[in-house]
Amino acid sequence: MDDPHLLDSSEAAAEDARRDNLGTIGLRLTPTKIVAKQKMSQDKPPEVTDEIIRQMEGNGPYLSTARAREMRLANGGGIFGEKVEPGS
Repeated sequence: MDDPHLLDSSEAAAEDARRDNLGTIGLRLTPTKIVAKQKMSQDKPPEVTDEIIRQMEGNGPYLSTARAREMRLANGGGIFGEKVEPGS
């Protein structure tokens, strides 16, 4: 907002807030399902994911061995880097 103002900064602003309040309703929602997804570059070519994993396993600023392991597993690799076919 370029020009923010308090709801009670003037009588006009307070009236606008009261009018807006008339059209405001509250809802209480109860989740029935939670879906979590990992974005581990599954849509990238193997050479790209291999380079990302190599960077995360190195000593540089992207060091994250646990994330590298998860990325390897998410992209069809075993924990030791071998390729694993789905369902095996």
